[in-house]
Amino acid sequence: QCVDGAAQRDDDRAAGAERECAVKRAACQSAGRRQADEFAPLKTGGGNNMKIKEWAAFAALGLLWGSSFLWIKIAVEEVSPFVVVALRVLFGLIGLLGVMYWQRQFIPRDRPTLLKYLFMGVFNVVVPFLLITWGETHIDSSLAAILNATTPLFVIVIGHFGLHDEKITGP
Repeated sequence: QCVDGAAQRDDDRAAGAERECAVKRAACQSAGRRQADEFAPLKTGGGNNMKIKEWAAFAALGLLWGSSFLWIKIAVEEVSPFVVVALRVLFGLIGLLGVMYWQRQFIPRDRPTLLKYLFMGVFNVVVPFLLITWGETHIDSSLAAILNATTPLFVIVIGHFGLHDEKITGP
């Protein structure tokens, strides 16, 4: 019954995507515009209807994020890991401040919130960036990328043994 229910949900999602595409095509036609191919979903197995535009964005992100290990390896040959991390964090900060300015958001000024941001920034950004960058002084960038990609697998195993409500189960 669970399998049939899952298949029904996938069919419903696919039908919903087709209806959405039909509505968008009709809107384009009624506005006198040419039928837009970007609304046509790319048919893939398993009920996943990603559009070509989404696959292109996915590929671009993969290239950007995947190549970061190569750029780190090149950078640590010239400067120390601390400088590489400091520059990465600085450029990230500048980018985020630009987005905040564009969205008219402000940095909180109360001490408890700033301390929480500092804690999260250090342990979720600076420490991992520093460890990856330091590691690339000893191993190839491709191995660093592969090891980094195994993070979800380690989280599954650690969650299974470390948390009582996150046990590994079958499909």
